[in-house]
Amino acid sequence: MQYDTPYWVIAAWMFINGFGSGLFQPPNTSAIMASVPADRRGAASAMRAFFNNTGMVISMTIALPLLVATIPLDQMMQMFVVGGMNMPVATQIVFTNGITAVFFLSCILTVPAIIVSALRGPDNHAGGSAGKTDT
Repeated sequence: MQYDTPYWVIAAWMFINGFGSGLFQPPNTSAIMASVPADRRGAASAMRAFFNNTGMVISMTIALPLLVATIPLDQMMQMFVVGGMNMPVATQIVFTNGITAVFFLSCILTVPAIIVSALRGPDNHAGGSAGKTDT
């Protein structure tokens, strides 16, 4: 993403990100819920939501210092208060390079989660039959 990236390119990447999240989150939520007894699913759902929200907050605490480090604070404030279109192109380029670095780091941090999820294996407990056997 650069200062002159067309809107349709940004929208396409946002669609891909949303589509990927849509493919990833429901099976993981299902696996979590299937792995706990029915009487504990409320607590498991609450813990899943807690960790999901905590992860979003922690990602911001990682991203913001990286982003702020790419551009002087006075220019950052002008960009957000006055608007980025009024900033010199060189400043906009530095800012978008910082955003690119943050997204790249985010991708790197996501790889271990993908690996752990893939190691989970196929869901053999569909329908809530975890731990039950036919006799």
